Amino acid sequence: MTGLVGLKPTKGLVSTRGVVPACRSLDVVSVFARSVADAEAVLDVLAAYDAAGPYSRVPPAAAAPRAADSGGGDSFAGGRPPATPGAFTFGVPAAPHLTFDGDEASAEAFAAAVDAAVRRGGTAVEVDMAPLAAAAALLYGGPFVAERAAAVGSFLAAHPSTAEPAGTNGNAGAYDAAGIDKPPATTRPGARGARRAD
Repeated sequence: MTGLVGLKPTKGLVSTRGVVPACRSLDVVSVFARSVADAEAVLDVLAAYDAAGPYSRVPPAAAAPRAADSGGGDSFAGGRPPATPGAFTFGVPAAPHLTFDGDEASAEAFAAAVDAAVRRGGTAVEVDMAPLAAAAALLYGGPFVAERAAAVGSFLAAHPSTAEPAGTNGNAGAYDAAGIDKPPATTRPGARGARRAD
């Protein structure tokens, strides 16, 4: 629908050293590109073991990224899929998670993209997004919030105007939900904030 391909590498394949963490033990540097081939080419450059990266690892040989021009089935000449790809299935979020927050233009564009995929031989399959939505909610209302507090909480508390308002407000509420009185002093990977005494 947007003309973008998103690629999320396996954790540890791309170093996160130097990245301001949202959740240090879960963070992954993702790639956005105009084609699968472009995303793969970028990953080939990024993927490398970093001895100074706390979560970096050497990937198994079988999982090592392959060159974008290796002739594999996922790469297309010119970065575009063939005009007639044949039968395939694709996922569509099931209600109530297929929402556009009142943005009718986006809803129409999404429907048009689904229709285009069906006309090219695709079969739409509804996907229950509830488990994924619940997992995503943990980042803003669960124990992982303590890692965010350890990484940037003190800075945001001292400089609230430097942060995007939605992110700042979301973290504040999440700190309270997680029982964190204030950002912990430690910044060790995986550290948890002190909890309130009830």
